[in-house]
Amino acid sequence: MCRRRNEPLCWKQPPGDGTTAARLFLACPHRYCFHFVLLDLVMPDLRPVAFTEWVRTHHPATEVLPLTAHDRDYFLAQAVEAGVAGFLTKDEGTHRLVEAVRSAAQREAFITGGQLARALRWRKEVGERWKPSHRAGAGGAADGGTGAG
Repeated sequence: MCRRRNEPLCWKQPPGDGTTAARLFLACPHRYCFHFVLLDLVMPDLRPVAFTEWVRTHHPATEVLPLTAHDRDYFLAQAVEAGVAGFLTKDEGTHRLVEAVRSAAQREAFITGGQLARALRWRKEVGERWKPSHRAGAGGAADGGTGAG
């Protein structure tokens, strides 16, 4: 759900991929008004958790909803800590995706109690020992950089 303020569509042509769409949003943060952003947690040249934190800081009315093939406590804990509206895995049914999108569009959380418990347990048991250099899927910077160096 992407809309330019007071206009029906924000792009005349789709951006082609999620990384390009995220970069467009980062480049023109006040040009676009998003109700929610649906993104993958592993993307080339983009750190989705850092992107989520940026969105939550600069556009608190925009919800972020990750959809991922990586149902790992590490990814879940990072996403919850960054402030996502929900956490969906790609093996969940279409009905769950539709429910999550509807919830995000209405600014309602779509994280289950079980997911929250897993995230908190991971943070308590492992998170304090986890070093940033060990983080999987770091990719590039949220601001569109490569994340190198």
